[in-house]
Amino acid sequence: LAPLERLGRPRAETAIRTLATFLDEQGSVTKTAQRLHLHRNAVTYRMRRITDLLGVDLDDPDQRLALQLACRARLLP
Repeated sequence: LAPLERLGRPRAETAIRTLATFLDEQGSVTKTAQRLHLHRNAVTYRMRRITDLLGVDLDDPDQRLALQLACRARLLP
């Protein structure tokens, strides 16, 4: 998640919460948008930016799992 952290605290927090929600919702843009109270296009834009910054393939289950664990660890209180 280091590339996201380099965005600065507020933007990193938003990106990581978006990614975590997207992964929790099994990649559903619609459900992610509903949970985050965003338009679907906003989620699509954010996810494209996040995956570009991280250089990940969300179709790869191993990468998805690693990201989900990293997000959960990062968002612990």
